[in-house]
Amino acid sequence: MIKDADEGVQEDAPGQDAAVPLDRWRALPTRVPVDEQVTSVPVSEAPDPEGGRNPDNDWLLRGV
Repeated sequence: MIKDADEGVQEDAPGQDAAVPLDRWRALPTRVPVDEQVTSVPVSEAPDPEGGRNPDNDWLLRGV
């Protein structure tokens, strides 16, 4: 319900969400065995989070 400037009340129009069947989410998909699972994208090395520097030596640069 929506109130407008005249303090009148308007009824909400029914939306498209009411037409979605709820049975769609009641069953799980079939199981896939672990030996049949494969990656679809080749795996690459993750980037270095420290950017090639040693964060344990940052205290040396703080007083510079």
